[in-house]
Amino acid sequence: MNRFMHMLESVIRGICALMLAAFVCLVSLDVASREIFNAPMFWTVDVVLGLFVWSVFLGAAVGVQQRAHFTVDIVRFQSRNAEFALQIITQMLMLFFIILVLIYGTLFSISGYNQFSMMVGFRRVYVFSAIPVSAFFMLLFTVGNIINLIQNRSTIPVPNEPTLSEANE
Repeated sequence: MNRFMHMLESVIRGICALMLAAFVCLVSLDVASREIFNAPMFWTVDVVLGLFVWSVFLGAAVGVQQRAHFTVDIVRFQSRNAEFALQIITQMLMLFFIILVLIYGTLFSISGYNQFSMMVGFRRVYVFSAIPVSAFFMLLFTVGNIINLIQNRSTIPVPNEPTLSEANE
């Protein structure tokens, strides 16, 4: 399971890198055509926007896999069992939120079927579908994180650093 998750993360990172490269090339091409040749390329705006949206949402999925999103330790326990329970509860709450994003992101994507981009005229469903696709990957990664927590329960570190309130005392 762990190997599959790392392989999936690598594929998503590769896709994000390709999108970033295309993003930079298209923005550079647009600036050059507008400033040097005085011939703006309007279609690049829609394509760059789509690449940006997809890279942000796929990058957020990689952040879930890495457990790299911003967190604040409000409560910490000196017990490994309590820390384990807190981490499981946190992951379950994330799972609940991701399921909501998956459901409502799918509905939002479907609403984009009859909407068209301004310059190119392609259906916005192609951009909006980044939401449910990334939510699906987030769901997989969160389930993987929960499985890893359960399998590695005995290695959960017990925090030694003081909380914010303890540090201010």
